Amino acid sequence: MSVPMTEQFDRLHSGTVFTGFSVAQHAFQGFEELVRLNLRVAKQALPGSEDAQRLADKTPLDLWIDQAGNVQPFAEKLLEYNRQTSDISARTYAAILEIFDAGFQQQQAKLREVVEGFARNAPAGSEAAVSVMKSAVSFGSVGIDTIRKSAAQAIAMAQQGQAAVRSAGQPG
Repeated sequence: MSVPMTEQFDRLHSGTVFTGFSVAQHAFQGFEELVRLNLRVAKQALPGSEDAQRLADKTPLDLWIDQAGNVQPFAEKLLEYNRQTSDISARTYAAILEIFDAGFQQQQAKLREVVEGFARNAPAGSEAAVSVMKSAVSFGSVGIDTIRKSAAQAIAMAQQGQAAVRSAGQPG
């Protein structure tokens, strides 16, 4: 006994919903990591009351000299912050990409089953419709793979750029 086509498409849809929830969960976890990082950086940036008193006792020239001396440590902290945010983004992206890849592979296999089931049970003369469905599945697969590869290249380029900035900031 074959499974009705509508039930097969319902199964496909439920897999998509599960994938959506998994992606949302990983995106939210990445967002939480960024919030924790920003809170930690904000706490480090806030001067304590003893710092405020120490600053109040300085002349404008002393403050300017202190600020000039703080440029290098600030730049290093900024580069470290950038590295950490990039790491969080890359981990989140990798987790989401893994979910999409696994879900896509499952959905493609199920969709092929549906198309093959349709082809086996199709009435005579519907070869063109079956051919169109198979082509659509194939083109969809190629399109998604192209998008995935482009996104991976963009992430790799961003990471290379970040590595170049880090190495340029190192004393040579």
